[in-house]
Amino acid sequence: MTNRFATGDYISTSKIVEISPQNQLIKTASGSLYQVIGEGQKAQMQIIDFQLLRHGFSPEQITQLSLAASGVFH
Repeated sequence: MTNRFATGDYISTSKIVEISPQNQLIKTASGSLYQVIGEGQKAQMQIIDFQLLRHGFSPEQITQLSLAASGVFH
């Protein structure tokens, strides 16, 4: 409702405590309520990379940074 996020933005919230797929609502432990659009996608993150996610990097960007750090990325 506040239009704080654009399509495709990644956000980091407090722990998700409830998901209501029929209403496309997500409730967090802090009491925030998010209405989402679309189906979204799952992502797994290493705890060591969590701060990058909190600073706005997407899971794809974090993967590329990890690959570059290990010398695999060209």
